[in-house]
Amino acid sequence: MGLKMGKLIPREVETEDMLSDLPDFVLLHIMGFMKTKDAVQTCVLSTRWMHLWKNLTTLKLNSSHFQGIVPFSEFVSSILSYRDGSISLLDVDLRFPGYMNHDILNNFFEYVVSRGIQQLKLDTRLTKLPPCIFSCQSLKFLKISNPSTWDKKFVLPKSLGFPVLESLHIENVCFEVPSAEIMVLIKPSTAKL
Repeated sequence: MGLKMGKLIPREVETEDMLSDLPDFVLLHIMGFMKTKDAVQTCVLSTRWMHLWKNLTTLKLNSSHFQGIVPFSEFVSSILSYRDGSISLLDVDLRFPGYMNHDILNNFFEYVVSRGIQQLKLDTRLTKLPPCIFSCQSLKFLKISNPSTWDKKFVLPKSLGFPVLESLHIENVCFEVPSAEIMVLIKPSTAKL
């Protein structure tokens, strides 16, 4: 504000948008640090931003940012439907303390494997992973945190596969063993390959 003869005079506000002038790869890098819900919401800023989120290589999906299971599940399904499928998906963090719809989860796992996932962090109630995860040719880092109750543990098969996995972090899971009555409990800790 300027001062003229004892009165405050407002200066013109500059409306230049320097952020939108940045190249796509810089904006996408910045958006990769955001919650995916917030990154998607940038589409309303301008036509320049409308489809930018579809090229994200990092997804952070957290159900606590939604009003319930249904909106979260619909959001995850929409991400899979509208994201640019030709772009690799390198890092995914899925956090959902409840049980997700089996079909949505299967679609989710098939999608991330088919897009070259390298880092996958799961914090959700699962009973098992689909076979596509164990044979994934790009997965280097897997973290599974399972908030399951004692009566329904997440179970890993006795043979894991993972052709290129470098780091495995597991918490609150069991491994299958030949006898269906015996389960080996992995205490909350970190196992590194």
